[in-house]
Amino acid sequence: HLTNGKSHVTDATNAARTMLCNIHTGQWDKDLLRLFDIPEALLPEIKNSADDFGQTDAELFGVAVPIRSLIGDQQSATVGQACFEAGMMKSTYGTGCFALLNTGAQAVVSKNRLLTTIAYQLGGQRTYALEGSIFIAGAAVQWLRDGLGLIADAAESNVLAQNADPSQSLYLVPAFVGLGAPYWNAEARGAVFGLTRNSGPKEFALAALESVAFQTADLMQAMRADWPDAGETQTILRVDGGMTVSDFTMQRLADLLAAPVDRPVIRETTALGAAYLAGFAAGLLPEPAEFAQQWQCERRFEPALTEQVRQKRLQGWRKAVQSVVGGNVACTHLRELLFPMATVAFQVPTRFWQRAAPFLFLCGAGLLVIVLIPGVGREVNGSQRWLSLFFFNLQPSELMKLFAVLYAADYTVRKSAHLQILVRGFL
Repeated sequence: HLTNGKSHVTDATNAARTMLCNIHTGQWDKDLLRLFDIPEALLPEIKNSADDFGQTDAELFGVAVPIRSLIGDQQSATVGQACFEAGMMKSTYGTGCFALLNTGAQAVVSKNRLLTTIAYQLGGQRTYALEGSIFIAGAAVQWLRDGLGLIADAAESNVLAQNADPSQSLYLVPAFVGLGAPYWNAEARGAVFGLTRNSGPKEFALAALESVAFQTADLMQAMRADWPDAGETQTILRVDGGMTVSDFTMQRLADLLAAPVDRPVIRETTALGAAYLAGFAAGLLPEPAEFAQQWQCERRFEPALTEQVRQKRLQGWRKAVQSVVGGNVACTHLRELLFPMATVAFQVPTRFWQRAAPFLFLCGAGLLVIVLIPGVGREVNGSQRWLSLFFFNLQPSELMKLFAVLYAADYTVRKSAHLQILVRGFL
C-alpha cells in the first residue's frame, strides 16, 4: 500500500508468521503451498529485515521516502534491545508479555510449547529465537482498577504491593482468557489462592504484580530446558514496555528469576529496532556489534531474594497453576500421547494401514462407548465428568474430539494430506 502496488515484498520475520514459510530456508514452503493450493506468484518476495523495500508513493508524504526496514514487532524490540548474541533475552511487558531468547544460527525445536521463530535476517543470514507469549501481564493491573475498583490509577498498585503483609502468600493465576506459554490451555480460568481473612487490596496488588514475574519464570525455565546452552552463562533479561516503569515489579522480577533485569534508557525499543535497521540498510548506522555498544542501561535490578525463599514462592505458584489447569490437563496429556504416535503412523507404509486402520478404528470407537456407559459419571466441581480408562478425567466434549481424531486417522493413513493437517492441528 505504501508503494501504491509497485513493490510486493516482506521480510523473513513477517513471512514466518504466515506459517507458509520454511524458516530453515527462508523461502515459501512449496509443499504447503501445494497442499493449500496457493500459487507462489500471489505471495510477496521474502527479503532481509534491513533491505530495499521500494519507495513510498510521493502523494502520501509529498516526496518519495525510501523504505529500508520491515520486521515483526517483537523481533524489532529484540533488535532495539541489541540482543544480537545467542543467549541474550528480552521481554516486553504491556497488557500481555512477549519474551524472546536469541538462539543464534540454531533453530531450536521446542519440547516445552514455545515457538521457534526467526528473530531477524541480515545479509541472507537468519538468526533464530525461542518465543513465549503471556496473555495477561499489565492487564492484571487493569483488572484491579476496572474490575475490582481497588485502585484508581495503575501506579497505585506499586504503593499497595510494597505495603502488603509479608506473612501472607497470595497467588493470582490470571487465566482470564486461558493460559499462554508454556501451558497453552485456553480452557483454564483465573483463580486466587491463599486467601485469609486479612487479605485485602494490598495483598491483591502484590499478587497481581508477582503473577507477571511468576509467568516470566515459567518461560525462562522452558527456554533453558529447550536450549541447554542458555544455562552455560547467566541470563540477563532486558525489559521494555509500559510495566517496566514500576521499580517494584522489576525488582520482584529479578528476585523470582534469580537473574539481573536491565531497563534501557530508551524504552520504545520496537520503534528503535525498526529505525536502526532502516539506518543500517541506508548505510547511515553501524554494524549490529557496534550498535550494541551504544545500548544504554538506565537501571539494573539485581536479585535480592534468598534461594530458599524463592523456591518456596515458585513452588506455591506451580501448585496454584496446577490447580487451575488440573481439570483440563487431560486433553493436554492426550495431545502429548497422540502426537508422537501420529508422527510415526505417517511413516508407516499405506499397505499396513489399509488393513489395520478399520480394526483400530473399531477398537477406538468401542473404547469410547465403554467410557460413556451411563452411570459411570460423577460430579466434579459442579459439572458432569466421566471416568476414563486413561487415568484422568475427560469431559464429554474432549472425548468427542478423540472420537473425531480416530475417525480422521482412518483416512489420514490413506495419505490424505488435507486430513493430516487437520489431525496435526488438533494435536
